[in-house]
Amino acid sequence: MHYELYVDSLFFLNFIMNLYLLILVNRSTFRTATPGRIAAGAALGAAGFLLPFLGGSLGMGVAAAGTIAGAAGMLFAAFPVRSLRMFLKLLEKLLLYSFGLGGMLLFLVRSLPGARKVLTSVPGLLAAGGLGFAFLAFTNARLEPGAEIVLEETGLESYVREADVLVTGEGRLDGQSAMGKAPVGAAKAAKRYGKLTVAFSGCVGEGAEDCNRHGIDAFFPILRGPASLEEAMDPETARRNLTSAAEQAFRLLVGGRGLR
Repeated sequence: MHYELYVDSLFFLNFIMNLYLLILVNRSTFRTATPGRIAAGAALGAAGFLLPFLGGSLGMGVAAAGTIAGAAGMLFAAFPVRSLRMFLKLLEKLLLYSFGLGGMLLFLVRSLPGARKVLTSVPGLLAAGGLGFAFLAFTNARLEPGAEIVLEETGLESYVREADVLVTGEGRLDGQSAMGKAPVGAAKAAKRYGKLTVAFSGCVGEGAEDCNRHGIDAFFPILRGPASLEEAMDPETARRNLTSAAEQAFRLLVGGRGLR
């Protein structure tokens, strides 16, 4: 399965995790951190973790350096560190809680079927790198499918009702697209009125066939041959590829269904 993680989601998830870890460290050590300093430390640690990802290719050394810098920065921001001994004590606690909580969660997910079922029972709970879980755990949030919000706000159903064919699309169509994304949400709306749904995408990934079981009757990748990401995303190239793919798809529709 293919998952996409975005910078804002990663930052928020790391911020929440750092916040929780710093609270644990504060309560088990010197109790000198104020809420404001803990929040600042959590933000600094999240930024330090993300910086290596913003530079393109990510090596192990760069990732490790970013993690170490983030951990040191969050401790210095959250606590009035007065000596090396104090810093090492704080670092020891931070590592202890980090590996302890991470190992416990991994053990639960891998060893207890019930834990895996709980984590996957709520739609969207693990989406965007666990952002849904973070919102439910730390705020009074309610998860709602994004596709339904988009359909409601745009009034798409009123247009679908009068259409012959619904045309939708996505940059990359794969198994994750069937998990509540807008193209499948639109396709389900089309099915309520017995309409055909055709999807176009820049590329097709693993599990895209799941979209056929969730309302998309057929999907077509628009690339006509091997291309770099820059070439594929060139506006003129993308326009030409989409026009060509759409023409061929609708030639088949017109010939097979008598659409005029």
